Amino acid sequence: MGGICQAHQGVSQRFVCASLGWSRTSVRFRAAASPVDTARERLAKLALEHPSWGYRRLWVVLKRQCPKLGRRRFRRLYAELRLQRKRNPRRRPTPRRTPAALPRATEARQSYAFDFMHHVTTCNIGFRVLVVVDEFTRELLALRVARSFTSRSTTQVLADVFAEYGTPQQVRCDNGPEFVSKTTANWLRSQHVHVLYSRPAKPCDNGLCESTNGKIRDELLGPNLFATITLAAEAADAYRHHYNEVRPHSALRNLTPNQFYATLQPAETVVQPGPEM
Repeated sequence: MGGICQAHQGVSQRFVCASLGWSRTSVRFRAAASPVDTARERLAKLALEHPSWGYRRLWVVLKRQCPKLGRRRFRRLYAELRLQRKRNPRRRPTPRRTPAALPRATEARQSYAFDFMHHVTTCNIGFRVLVVVDEFTRELLALRVARSFTSRSTTQVLADVFAEYGTPQQVRCDNGPEFVSKTTANWLRSQHVHVLYSRPAKPCDNGLCESTNGKIRDELLGPNLFATITLAAEAADAYRHHYNEVRPHSALRNLTPNQFYATLQPAETVVQPGPEM
């Protein structure tokens, strides 16, 4: 229709349809996008943006965008796009040991955990990432990137976190030199914060932060290349926002950390978050 009207200038679409006996409704009809095609495109986009996500987390996010999408159809689309991830080889089961009775957080802003990560830029310049997480709400309270951290700079980051989110009753960390230094220990003592150091060769004592480090490695540091430390810091800020605001957390019943914290505001008595998948 558009070609006929352009070839004969001044001829209207109404005149052409009347001359040829066409219905203007059929000429103007535009097929709507199929819900399945829309879901397929969004699923492919999500999988491309988050290559480390499995089908469970992709299903939770896609269900928000396509409420009418059923789980069976999602599984068919997932298989059609060949998004299945290779499973790790089955390891020999290790004997179970009685875990140590460690004090755990029972409410928000009660216990913070922090740890360091190491990475390099494309120019082989190393940098460190300081991770601070709330043990109850799983919020990333800080994700600071710097060439190096001293005990004073580490204390300054913790002071910023305490000023913004409140002073906790306890903090959990390993026995790194920045954490066991007199500067950090004396400052935490002045804030009346109890420090829980991990036992030697027991990273499971700070298991929540170690788990968060793995997610940061898989979703931020691993898939991206950073030319400078400044770009790495900007990417860390964006990831922290995404982690707290967008990314569903399986231990929080697929709520984001900020959504879970918002549910605690009317009443502090809530059910303990479940284990992560």
